[in-house]
Amino acid sequence: MKTKYFLLPILAALPLCFGTMNAGNESISTYAFNLNHESKEFVRNLNVNKGKNIKNVICFIGDGMGYNHVNAGGIYLGKPLTFANPSNEKWTYHALVNTDSLTSEGFTLDESKSLIKPDLNATLYDGTPSPYGGSASFENITPYTDSAAGGTAIATGKKVTNSRVSMDIEGNYIETIVEIAHKLGKKTGVVTSDYITGATPADFISHVPNRYNADSIITQGATSGVDLLIGEKPGEWDSDHINEYQNAGFSVCYDTKGLTKNKDKIICLPDDIAALDNYRCPTLTELTEFSLDFLDNEEGFFLMVEGAKIDKRSHEKNAYGTMRELEGFNNAVYEAEKWASLRDDTLIVVTADHECGAMYYDYAKSTQATILEDMTFLSYNHSRARIRLDVFGDISEFTSKYASEFNTLEGMPYWDNTYTFNLMCSYL
Repeated sequence: MKTKYFLLPILAALPLCFGTMNAGNESISTYAFNLNHESKEFVRNLNVNKGKNIKNVICFIGDGMGYNHVNAGGIYLGKPLTFANPSNEKWTYHALVNTDSLTSEGFTLDESKSLIKPDLNATLYDGTPSPYGGSASFENITPYTDSAAGGTAIATGKKVTNSRVSMDIEGNYIETIVEIAHKLGKKTGVVTSDYITGATPADFISHVPNRYNADSIITQGATSGVDLLIGEKPGEWDSDHINEYQNAGFSVCYDTKGLTKNKDKIICLPDDIAALDNYRCPTLTELTEFSLDFLDNEEGFFLMVEGAKIDKRSHEKNAYGTMRELEGFNNAVYEAEKWASLRDDTLIVVTADHECGAMYYDYAKSTQATILEDMTFLSYNHSRARIRLDVFGDISEFTSKYASEFNTLEGMPYWDNTYTFNLMCSYL
């Protein structure tokens, strides 16, 4: 394997300015990872993975999946979700994460109350029906982060305002982890149960000023450095896009019959992607299984898998639909865990871009028989309730190196969402 330069771009002459997290008014500095990743003088061989063989990084994003979603999912299934099971020692690290975007600046939270239980803290949410401006206005009308900003933090390590996709307020592109991995000679994949133009997948394959620029998102994906792109076919997809991807070396398909390992690059756009077994369309688990086999290679890979419809069902205040989507997402994570357990070169990170619905239930009383009726959504919106980060694999080098930078919240380590990018880059 060729020499790798790990992209923790920290200059010896400059301080590591992660700063201190402020739950109410985002003041954390992400300077250390906002430098130009292409500038060789900023790239240091700071591999925290020395002596280990991690070469593959898999990132699962449960869109809208809050801390309470994960706990409720465990009650619904009668056992903890695979990534949140405290008795599963393969999952070595569990943290809470702040998802605020730059749009959240200036809005305060009641930090004397729980930041993960919305029923105790009304400043975590509101009840209006839209989490961000309409497609015509592109306005940022709420302090509650959207998927574009939340996903950008994970994909690039930089906070942006709502609706922006891996682009800062001045219109500058922010390099994504897909682009970084590609430059390191790794294969890359982006899989979503949403349209490929959804805000979260868009954050990994494009740079646009607002999330509604579907045509630009599709076009940029062809030259983004991604080798495998799977998601539902957007309405904007047309013959011009087919030509763009074919000219870039992609095989284009619309069902799983086109998913074969003998292709260099693939874009697959089924009409629908299901949470659980469905003879009419593929599931996220099946697509994850193929992606792992397709991307596996000597140099390693980066793969992002999004369970997008957890968010959609939460917007609807649909408890049963939310739990089914969460179960399907959990199945996909378990598929990756099984694959990674057979080797020692893979890190799995499970997180969310934000919480949706300000969902809660009675921690003391809810049971498997009652959880669906006990589950309450206080909002149709996204919220500022904290989400989880769970890690399969040993990241003790990373957490030891930056232990002084992490806070605690309700007995768990507490990160900013930009740290997820930092962590993943540290193990590429």
